[in-house]
Amino acid sequence: MKCIGTGRHLIIFLLIIFSGCAIKSATKNLSDEEVLREKVTAYWSYRIGAELDKCYEYEYPLIRKMQNLVSYIQSFDTATLQWKSFAIKKISMEEDTARVDLALKVRVKLPGITVSEPDAAVTDLWVRHEGQWYHVLNRFREKVLPKH
Repeated sequence: MKCIGTGRHLIIFLLIIFSGCAIKSATKNLSDEEVLREKVTAYWSYRIGAELDKCYEYEYPLIRKMQNLVSYIQSFDTATLQWKSFAIKKISMEEDTARVDLALKVRVKLPGITVSEPDAAVTDLWVRHEGQWYHVLNRFREKVLPKH
């Protein structure tokens, strides 16, 4: 009887190991665009949730060296502008650079003006660095992209 119990444990153990390998293998098989889409979705979900400290981790490493977290968070005028929703419209990739077209819904609050929620079209820049995709803020594009 002991042998049967041990055999069941071995089978369960092997199933766990092989299922883990299958999950890891499936993750590796994501296309560059799918990986980038996941990064963009996470980044903008954090922006909408006003979790700018988490967005900061998605910024290109050079940007994080040039601007600390406190300065990064202060650079967003969240009292006037709030992101409400986003949709990825198009991803254009060329080697280690990608442009992501987004449709954003924003809430704008200005003194003496009724709150409005206009739609905005934005093109985000993402750059692959050491195998990882990173967001590049507009004000840093020239410092990150190679000169032509």
